Amino acid sequence: RWQVRYRNDTLDNLSVTHMIETAPGELWVGSERGGIRSFSVGEDGGQLTVSQQRFGPEQGLDYGPMSAGAWLEEIDGVLHAFTAAGVYRWSGARFDATSLDGLVERAGGDLPLRYLLDGESAWAWSWKRLFHRPPSGDWREVDVSALQRGALASVTRVGDRIAVGMLGALLVRADEAAAPAGSPPPVQLSSARIFLLSSRR
Repeated sequence: RWQVRYRNDTLDNLSVTHMIETAPGELWVGSERGGIRSFSVGEDGGQLTVSQQRFGPEQGLDYGPMSAGAWLEEIDGVLHAFTAAGVYRWSGARFDATSLDGLVERAGGDLPLRYLLDGESAWAWSWKRLFHRPPSGDWREVDVSALQRGALASVTRVGDRIAVGMLGALLVRADEAAAPAGSPPPVQLSSARIFLLSSRR
């Protein structure tokens, strides 16, 4: 049974995008409007205690023109913040700008980026461009402009295929490196609908 253990009116407009637990009781949150925050959660006499820290320019983090919008990813065990101004790596004391092996330069002004670590390779995308870095290779753009129907929303692996979700469509591509000989050709779904079921008591 779900219980409300903590409520803070200053958090209502965060619009959380990611939550990453880096240690017991240590939670990092990325959000669309509230920036990057870290929370320390504990208990004192049966009462939940929460303290938080917000990160901004003083800690090396630039949000750019998007109003404190940021996504968090853990890459090789290190937190990275993706904002409209670039990509930032957490050093343990502050955020430092990083090119992420040339990804930021290749993306140009198409920021912020989202990121998917896919085994030894990686994918990244903005709302209109898709990038792939193969194992031991460099970032390159994957052209989906002819198939694109709306903003790129998500990228995920489904078996030996990569699925790209966008408004009103779902693209599915076989992974050439993983697909065995004689496997069926890539499939493109022209549309997809996702229904979310909400149960309230």
